[in-house]
Amino acid sequence: MKKKLFTIIFLAFITSTIFSQSMTFQLDGNAHVFSYNNLAKLHQMKKDGQIERISAEQLYDFYDRIYQQYGDNSLMKEQKQKEAQNSLIVIYGYVNLVRRSILDEYIVELQVQRDWSIMNVSVVFPKRISSAMINELMQIKKGDYFESIAFTRTTSAYVDVPVWNSSGTYRTEP
Repeated sequence: MKKKLFTIIFLAFITSTIFSQSMTFQLDGNAHVFSYNNLAKLHQMKKDGQIERISAEQLYDFYDRIYQQYGDNSLMKEQKQKEAQNSLIVIYGYVNLVRRSILDEYIVELQVQRDWSIMNVSVVFPKRISSAMINELMQIKKGDYFESIAFTRTTSAYVDVPVWNSSGTYRTEP
């Protein structure tokens, strides 16, 4: 009996360890790390109005239209979502919440109002951001206007902020 219990606990431990490592690997892969000069170019493009500005609501509606149009065909829906992935945008909206994720990433949730509920678009900052950026995020309150350069994912739920690596610390501003 003890041997069976030990075997079950051991298998559960191994399974959870493998699953959590694969999730971490997959989610860490969303970071968009650029050189200092390339990130500076992105910020200049933002200043010059060369990056499409999309509100959190517009992003939600875009992905909702894909779901409505192709929801009965998973392959086509998945293809359309992949085509939209990694699009460079300036995301903007009003803050609902600022938090840390279960993977220690920093999240600014932007509100998407709907008649029946409130949805959020999460703007994701990597977990190794600078102290200055953490302090800046700590000052944000619910209802504040927020905007950032971001890359889309295959869903409207998350977008990723581009960064550059400064000796192991990710910086969002050049």
